[in-house]
Amino acid sequence: MIRCAERDGSGIDGNGRAGRHQAATAARLGLALGAMLSLGACVGSPAEGPFEFFDAVTNDPLQGREPPPGLDAEGYPNLASVPPLPVRGAPSVREELTRALADARSQSQSPIIPGAPVPPPPAGTDSPVPLNPPAPPRLAAAPRVAPGTALPVP
Repeated sequence: MIRCAERDGSGIDGNGRAGRHQAATAARLGLALGAMLSLGACVGSPAEGPFEFFDAVTNDPLQGREPPPGLDAEGYPNLASVPPLPVRGAPSVREELTRALADARSQSQSPIIPGAPVPPPPAGTDSPVPLNPPAPPRLAAAPRVAPGTALPVP
C-alpha cells in the first residue's frame, strides 16, 4: 500500500514526511496561540490592553501628568546641580556638641549597673518618669453562694 501512495504523488511515503509536516504546523499554531495568550497577559489594569501597554513602554511616561507640587513653573530639578554648603555654626557650639557626643558614646559603651542611681531627668520635663509601671488594680472577691440558693437576677 505504501508503494501505491508513492506512485500517485499524494505525498505520503514510508519516511513519515507528512507526519513531520503536520507536527511543524501544529508547533507553529501552538507558538502563535501562546504568543496571543501572553499578549493578553501583558496588561497593567483591566482597562489596559497590549496596545496601551506597548504605547506606555515606548512613549514618554510623564506625558499628560501634572507636575509635582512646587514644580509648576520651573520644571523638574536638575540632578547634576550641587546645592550650596550649609552654614557652619560657631566653633564653641561645635566643640560643645562634640564633647556631648563623646560623653554619650562613652556612657553607651559602659554596662548598666543594677541599683545605680537614676540619672537626672532631661531638661524641660515637669516630673520624673516612674521607674516601674503602676500595679494592676485588685479585684474584690466575689461573695460565696450557698448550694441550692437561687442566683439574683439583675
